[in-house]
Amino acid sequence: LYKRLKGKKVVVIPHCVSECPDRWKHIDPDLTPVVEIYSVHGISEAYPNSRPLHEYARDYNTYGAPTCYLEALKKGLRLGCIGGSDGHDGFPGFSYSWGPYRGGLMAVFMKDLTRESLWQALWNRRCYATTGERIIVIFEADGHMMGGEFEVKEEKFTLNLRVYGTEILKKIELIKNGEIYRIFYPGSIEAEIELKEKPDKKRTFYYFRITQADGEMAWTSPIWIVC
Repeated sequence: LYKRLKGKKVVVIPHCVSECPDRWKHIDPDLTPVVEIYSVHGISEAYPNSRPLHEYARDYNTYGAPTCYLEALKKGLRLGCIGGSDGHDGFPGFSYSWGPYRGGLMAVFMKDLTRESLWQALWNRRCYATTGERIIVIFEADGHMMGGEFEVKEEKFTLNLRVYGTEILKKIELIKNGEIYRIFYPGSIEAEIELKEKPDKKRTFYYFRITQADGEMAWTSPIWIVC
């Protein structure tokens, strides 16, 4: 598929479900800026999680651990994340779930409501995923929107997060290079976090995972820091 599409103006967004252990070595970054982190099949950020994928994801002895989003980031791939439905029912953004969970949503930061703006936003990974709730999440680092990569030349840089939930925000986790770095417990429907960070002497990625009291979630696309 990637071979046939090379050089064409297309976006290939991999599905979250995969038994393929070598999945990420086949990704073509020229065609794939984002991947699906959640759908009616469940969460594919990392394992284990609160909404596991199909039976094979719960039976590592038989199938081995399925590929996950965090694995791709650790391999150095620059991939944003989106939510999807996989409902096939013709109701974008309000899919009836045929799977074990409700369908997810993709939120995109666009300059205007045009096809070209949507295209540019996806290619720049200015997007995030939710488990179906319309949670508003704004994540920036020194003015750079989620999905971006920039070089830090100062002693410190600033991470800013704003969240407007649809229910009480139970927990907000900051993921740094694949590990939980900081945890916050807002206990309110809105939250704002500002952190001053010292750059590491290596390429570093940060993203946030938000969990509401009702179990609904959101994930930001990462920001990559280079020194």
